[in-house]
Amino acid sequence: MNPVLPLAAVNRVGITAVNAEAVLEAYSRYFGVRRWELREFTGTGYQYRIASGSAGPMEIEVVEPLAGNSFYSNFLANHGEGLSHIVATAEQPVTALLPGLQSEQISVLQTDGSDLGERTILDSRGVLGGLGIVLVEGSGDGSSPVKVIEYAHEAVLPVQQLYQVSVMVNDLEAAQKQYEKILGINAWVPIGIDTSAGVEDATYYGEPVEHTATLAIGRRGEVCMELVQPLEGPTVYRDAIQKYGETMHHIMVTICSPEEHQQAIDTLAGKGIVVSQSAAIPPLMGFGYFDGGQKMPGMFIEVITPLSDNWLEMMFPDKETARIVVGALADTLD
Repeated sequence: MNPVLPLAAVNRVGITAVNAEAVLEAYSRYFGVRRWELREFTGTGYQYRIASGSAGPMEIEVVEPLAGNSFYSNFLANHGEGLSHIVATAEQPVTALLPGLQSEQISVLQTDGSDLGERTILDSRGVLGGLGIVLVEGSGDGSSPVKVIEYAHEAVLPVQQLYQVSVMVNDLEAAQKQYEKILGINAWVPIGIDTSAGVEDATYYGEPVEHTATLAIGRRGEVCMELVQPLEGPTVYRDAIQKYGETMHHIMVTICSPEEHQQAIDTLAGKGIVVSQSAAIPPLMGFGYFDGGQKMPGMFIEVITPLSDNWLEMMFPDKETARIVVGALADTLD
């Protein structure tokens, strides 16, 4: 069965904020974004601005609603600040996708012309567990932004690639079926998190905890998504579900040594950005999530720390399975 919305690539991750300029410095400090370009968009009954920047191989946009009723103003009103959408290119023209989208109750919320390309914002959050999708076509005329803001920060941790975008769901199996039908993601790696069975040193905002969750990481081409269903015990996954319902939650862009991770923890603690949850799966890896706090409201960032040089070989049965989770990094395997 052909997917309704086959995505070729995720070009950017999108954050919605009350005041875009107020959070740019924090995003620059974490991701090493040196230059932000601000552009304003005016549609029928709404206006917003976008600050776009590059963190090495990953693009970020921070959207600030200015007036009227738009996807972004509604997100802010119903969800609050945070990770709100991905900006993606589809494998087919948007006009060719519309009949299939309509059959799955996915409508077009708004279409905005831009000097960076035509943006079509889909009403996808209800059927994809809170995942907002903005499709972009063309490159626009490349006209100058209304404002440029520059910083000289180096990234706290290396931004290697957008390994995955993570969504919190109530029913993992049902969500996987939706992602397969709509996005065509049908290669999945299931992972269980259970502090009574192999997961050690689990913490929740610095306190030791016992918890369980089930998740699956899926890929289609260059697009990798993680779906997480919280089960028992305190987790940031459960916090998100209880506060927002199904929702986008975090991104993962860095795999680094435990020493590099600890250095980042020490650096960011003074900025109000702390580790919200962490654990280890010896002898494979540790993992943790930075909570953006008041500096990057509603933003969580996952970091993986390998505990063995051959952690990929031990964790995955073959290169193709590893590629689902870590993309091109799997090519380092023999």
